[in-house]
Amino acid sequence: MRKIQTKITLPSLIYLSIVVLTSLEACWPISFFGVIITSLMIIFLVIEFPKASRIAQIMGATLGFIGIVAALSSDKVGVIGDGFSQAKIFLVMFFAVSWLQLPSRISPSLDAARKVITSQPPGKRFLIAALGVHGLGAVLNLAGLSLVASMINQAQNLNLKRRLTIALTLGFSSASSWSPFYISMVVVLLAIPSLNFWELSPFGLVVALGSIFTGWLYDRLTSLDANLVVPQMARVLNFRECARLGILLLGLVFLVMVTMDFFKVSIPIALGIIAPLFSMIWWEVITYSKNEIFGTGIRLGVETIAGLENLRSEVIIFVAATIFGVGLSSVGSEASISFILEEYITSVDVRIAVLTFSGIGLGMLGLHPVILVILIGETISPEALGVKDWIMGLSLLSIWGLSTMVNPFSGTNLYLAKVTSISPYTIAWSWNIPVVLLATGISTGILICLNNFWN
Repeated sequence: MRKIQTKITLPSLIYLSIVVLTSLEACWPISFFGVIITSLMIIFLVIEFPKASRIAQIMGATLGFIGIVAALSSDKVGVIGDGFSQAKIFLVMFFAVSWLQLPSRISPSLDAARKVITSQPPGKRFLIAALGVHGLGAVLNLAGLSLVASMINQAQNLNLKRRLTIALTLGFSSASSWSPFYISMVVVLLAIPSLNFWELSPFGLVVALGSIFTGWLYDRLTSLDANLVVPQMARVLNFRECARLGILLLGLVFLVMVTMDFFKVSIPIALGIIAPLFSMIWWEVITYSKNEIFGTGIRLGVETIAGLENLRSEVIIFVAATIFGVGLSSVGSEASISFILEEYITSVDVRIAVLTFSGIGLGMLGLHPVILVILIGETISPEALGVKDWIMGLSLLSIWGLSTMVNPFSGTNLYLAKVTSISPYTIAWSWNIPVVLLATGISTGILICLNNFWN
């Protein structure tokens, strides 16, 4: 029987208070909420910093220090508070996604989808795996990836393990180009306030599918002579399973969108409101169908809240990256950046390519895309870059997922390294780089075409 964590610590209560106050502030703006939320965030960071991963400690301390020093040197200390104010929405998003983790592990509907994805024969396996994890991840985030990651360990040889790892990382990461349930969309909308989800998502889906099919074509061309063992006959979903899966995934999306419209709030706030209630009802339905007992949803809530302190590393990195971005923006001048672009990079098409490939290069160096996105959003306007705001937003979204694929410290690669017992450096720098460079080229081409030919 799975052990249930029921001890709710002070840091978890502080985290819950931040989320509740941030949600209340979004619905009913009250001035003193901001001061309380910032104070609670600082207390949480102070308590949890020693317990965070070494990578989070190094990145958090470095980025936060540079951002604070930059703000102090420019006599704009107030931007540090702005950094905390902007970063609080990330905590809400992490909170919301954490509620979906446990129900997704025991859901019969998702288990049926997992069996369909993992039972595909050679020739279809790469594409179905990539598209399958793309669809599941777009709604369930990391829970969608964890459902099918076990198929990598079923591979008969290292080459097949490599191909499946690429398929899953590409399918999962590319959803960051359009899904409202990925932190990438939250960061980009925060960096470019003139945009909304509906302006970016349709084109982001095109970019994502372009990346996936580029990866599939690369796999087909480089693995023609692979010695593959045909697995069991491919499983298909029956009508009832399709209906239940559709109701589950589309139901969550529908409720979030309705909440956004009703309360006039952002995606993270809407998801933060809906996810707890949705997950507890989902859990109740699953457990009742298996054991015919009620009341387990409360235990799920207790366990999820008790685990909020475990989000410490993500919080440290994202808060520090936000302070880094606003701090450096207080020093830099958009006029000087515009001068450099106009003097040395006169072609707008080349600027787009420099932006996308630079993002990949920074990812290879281990920098999280949140750093680049926030920094660019704070220092360069779409007008200075010479593009429409949605083209700039779409460029940043396309960078996000692909750069995490070549980042050995990204959450996706670290998770798959743990599942597969393969070094994250091998996954990021050996296996993923070729397909990422190709997909970046295709994505950049799509962006250039949209900028030139789409009004």
